[in-house]
Parts: sequence; C-alpha cells; structure tokens
Amino acid sequence: MVYLIRHTTPAIEAGVCYGRSDIALADTAPDEIAAALDAIPDLAIVYSSPAQRCLRLAEAVAAAQGIDHRTDPRLQEIDFGGWEGRRWDDIPVADIARWDAQLWDHPPGGGESFRDLWQRVAEFSDEVLRPFAEAADRHALVVSHHGPLRVLHCLGSGLTHAQLFDTKFGFGASGLRRWVDTRSTRV
Repeated sequence: MVYLIRHTTPAIEAGVCYGRSDIALADTAPDEIAAALDAIPDLAIVYSSPAQRCLRLAEAVAAAQGIDHRTDPRLQEIDFGGWEGRRWDDIPVADIARWDAQLWDHPPGGGESFRDLWQRVAEFSDEVLRPFAEAADRHALVVSHHGPLRVLHCLGSGLTHAQLFDTKFGFGASGLRRWVDTRSTRV
C-alpha cells in the first residue's frame, strides 16, 4: 500500500509562483509535522522530493518509525523556469495565456511542461511504487508537491492528464491519502 502526502505549509507569501524553488517551511512546521506523524500508518520506507520543504517531513517520519528514507528527483515540483519567485501578477498576461492555451506541452517560463512532469512521475511510479501498491503488508509513503501528487493520483486512478487539476492535496496531514493503483488490478 502507498500513501501520498504533500509537504507542510511553505514560508512564502500568497501570489508568488514557486515550483522547483527550494522554499523553507512556515513557522507552523513543527505542529504540522507532529499532526502528520499522528496520521501516518506504519511504513516500510519513505520516498521524498529532495526539496527541503519535503525532506523535513520525510526525515521526521523516517526517524519516528525507524525506517529508511530515500529522495528521488522525479518527485520534484514542476519547474516554472524564469517565473520562479515572481509574483503571478508580475508575469505578463500574454505569457500566462500562451501557457494556459497549451498547458500540456508549453513549458511555463521556459521551465518544464506538464507532459515532462507526467512522464518523470510515471517513471517513478512504475519503477518504485508498483510493488508497494500490490503489497498488503508493506507500506510506503511519498512526500512530494502538489504537481507530482496530482500526477500520481491520476495515474493510479486511471485518469487522463486533462483531469490533472481535478484533485487537490492540502498541506501536511490534511492532504494525506491512500494511493490505489488501479493499473495493478487490470487483466
């Protein structure tokens, strides 16, 4: 069984574009991490994005449960390129409209397209998570960002990339959910 959880609240003001940027956590992190530790079941391993906002939670879980923790760059958030760290209101409307018209293939700010995000997360899913999805007695946790978690949800649920934005993950324990990989039950 696999569980998915988003990092706790980042220390960044609302309205700022951040994806791959390595943002610190808000002052509420200790309380949010404690709440997550209470909600997470017994695990065999924790996988995490290498971003510090994911590592703090992943390391806390691994330490509390006495298990291994591994980082995987495929779990990083989408790269917004030159838009990273800028206020959304400061990004030219025409640039956002061009991205919105071609969300799947257009890399925002010259960064990474959603197609690229989907492909790298699917590779991680197939390579790393599939054995856990099929095991009833070994549990894994993925600590990541909104984008990769949405992709994992779509992949496991048999949804298309057009449904990527239909699911939301809250920060920390509020976003914890069990991941069911429907692909493993297909004949």
